[in-house]
Amino acid sequence: MTLDVPLVRLADSDAWTVIFFRGFCVFVVSFLFWWWLKKFKGYRVPFINGVEGFAAGALFAVTNISFMIAIHNTTAANAVFILAFAPLLAAVLSRAFMSEPIAVFTWVAIATAIGGMLIIALDGLGTGHTYGDLMALFASASLASSLTLMRWSGKDMTMVCGFGSLLTAAAAVWFAAPFALSYSQVTILGVNSLLFMPLSLALIGLGTRYISAPEIAMLMLLDSCLAPVWVWLVIGEVPTKQVLLGGAVIILAIVTHSYVQLMRQR
Repeated sequence: MTLDVPLVRLADSDAWTVIFFRGFCVFVVSFLFWWWLKKFKGYRVPFINGVEGFAAGALFAVTNISFMIAIHNTTAANAVFILAFAPLLAAVLSRAFMSEPIAVFTWVAIATAIGGMLIIALDGLGTGHTYGDLMALFASASLASSLTLMRWSGKDMTMVCGFGSLLTAAAAVWFAAPFALSYSQVTILGVNSLLFMPLSLALIGLGTRYISAPEIAMLMLLDSCLAPVWVWLVIGEVPTKQVLLGGAVIILAIVTHSYVQLMRQR
C-alpha cells in the first residue's frame, strides 16, 4: 500500500479522474474475486451485506474521495500522517456508539496524536495546505466511522472496499475525464488500481485472521512512514521539518499504543 500515494502523484492527473479510475478498477477486481469465491468456493456472503454493508461502503467511498482530494491539495507526508490518526479516532467512536471502554493509555495516545496533528496543521497554515490537511482529517474521520460500523455490525464485510470503490467511481464519473489520460498515465494508474490496491486490501483482510488488531495497526504505519519517502525519492517533494516532527509524534503515539495493547492482550 505504500506505493499508492507515489504512483498517484506520479500519474500527475486531476483529482476526479484519478478518483474515478482508481475506484472503478478496484471495484472490477473486487467484484470478479467475489464472483470467483461464490462460483467455485461456495461463498454465500452477498457483495453488499445488508444495510450496514451499504453504509460502511458509502463511508469508505467518502474516505476515498476526500483522501484523493487531500493528496492533490497538500503534501503526501501531511496526508498520510493525518490519515494515520484513524485507528485512535475509531477507539473514540467505539466508546461513543458501542460503549467500549477506553483505557487511560489510549486517551494519552489520542492526546499525543492530536498534538502531532496540530503541529502539521500549523505548518499547513504557513504553506497554504490547510484545505488539503482538512480533507485528510475528514478522510481519517470517515475511515474510522466505517471501521466502527463494520465492527458494530458483526457481519462479514470483506467486500465493503469493493462496493465503496463502486460508489466512489459513480460519484466521480460526472467530473472525471478518463479519456484524456495519456498512455503512461493509464499504465501507472492501472498498475496501482488493478494490482497494488486490490492486493493490499485483500492481504489486510487476510491478515486479520492471523494477527491481532494492534499488530495490524503497527504494520500499517509502514504506509505513513514509507509513502513520503517514496514521493521524496521519485518526485522530489521534501516534507518540512515541522511536518516530519508532527508525523513522528503521531507515529510514536500509535506505535506505543499498539505495543501496550498487544502486551495487555498477550
